[in-house]
Amino acid sequence: MVKALVKGKAKVNVKKSSKPEHNSGPVKLQPKFESDGCVFKTKLMLLYYLRLKELMANGFIQSFDVPHQTIETDEQGNERYTTKELNGKKLNSSKCYINGIEFDSVQESKFYLFLMEKKATGKIIDFLLQPTYVLMNSYRRKEDNKMVRKMTYSADFLVMRNDESIVAIDTKGFETDTFKIKRKLYDFLHEHLPEMYPKLVLIKIRERIKGDAWFNMDSDEEIR
Repeated sequence: MVKALVKGKAKVNVKKSSKPEHNSGPVKLQPKFESDGCVFKTKLMLLYYLRLKELMANGFIQSFDVPHQTIETDEQGNERYTTKELNGKKLNSSKCYINGIEFDSVQESKFYLFLMEKKATGKIIDFLLQPTYVLMNSYRRKEDNKMVRKMTYSADFLVMRNDESIVAIDTKGFETDTFKIKRKLYDFLHEHLPEMYPKLVLIKIRERIKGDAWFNMDSDEEIR
């Protein structure tokens, strides 16, 4: 579990340039979006960090970590950006951690918080992470007697609504060719076995300074 070592109010330093100063002395960096010694690539990521920090201070979440860099100084006083490490490995630039759970993208971690808030306010009954479904069982080919592995699909979330209906949800920035094939198989199974394969909904995020919004990728309808 990764704990954010932050206390009190965040001090946000926003400067006009991220380029180092060029002079005869040591190289000093000027990060544009920085707080608590963490440097972020965008203002939106900085705002997400501050939101997570506030949620942890209020006890809504226990721990978090988001993509960021820190500034290290060498013996000559020169500063450089470094990527944070976890268990001796550099953190992936897109992975996030909330309550010890690893998310492959910032978008997925944000929807996790969205569902936590929905559950806390009674707008959904419950949700699960990474439900896995078998799309095709393994089999042995007759012509060469080789075993073909089964094909599975894991959605990001499984949500039980207040009317007790269940929906599988996947957060997507775009659909890969592999996913398009798996979705066709999943939709076919949903049509014939809806009790085992609940309706699959793809959602996308529109990040905004005033607050994120979620939309159904097929209908472009906002999810509230």
